[in-house]
Amino acid sequence: MAKQTKNIITLEWIAEELRFQNQAAIKSALVLVGAFALFCLPITAGIVYGICNVIEGLAIKTVLSVTVGAILCAPVFAMASALRGAIAEKGMIDRGEFDIVTRDVLYKEERVVQRHTEKYLCFGDLDDVLVGDTVYALADKGDNFYIVHYKNSTRINLLYSTKTHELKTEENGYGKG
Repeated sequence: MAKQTKNIITLEWIAEELRFQNQAAIKSALVLVGAFALFCLPITAGIVYGICNVIEGLAIKTVLSVTVGAILCAPVFAMASALRGAIAEKGMIDRGEFDIVTRDVLYKEERVVQRHTEKYLCFGDLDDVLVGDTVYALADKGDNFYIVHYKNSTRINLLYSTKTHELKTEENGYGKG
């Protein structure tokens, strides 16, 4: 029996990795929605109450109240939108709406962001992907990667080097009895 030298990845394993990331996104969005709501809603209610007691005229009260409410509750709305996106992503994972493609690294680059450097791999037709130091150091122009992304999206969710990983599917002999 030949010695296994590569990590084996399967469609099921990739789906579980995506689920793990998605559950973390859902949990963090839920916590942030709750935290922002606990902070923003009482402050907003107090300011709107003050506006209604101080200002005369229904039209001005309404415009100011809605404007202040929208501005102060923007973090709650933003995190609720992120939560909605994470829940939609969960449905895509459950339906198997992700693709695994192989692409060569066209180039890699370091970008200065605020006061630190971020390392990216670039594949051309897909979005550039932020990677860690080890992946960046081991990747060279022309290296082949398995790339996981959702259908109709160019954002890379997972990537695995073909040097260190092997994708096993039913087409190439995995799972057949």
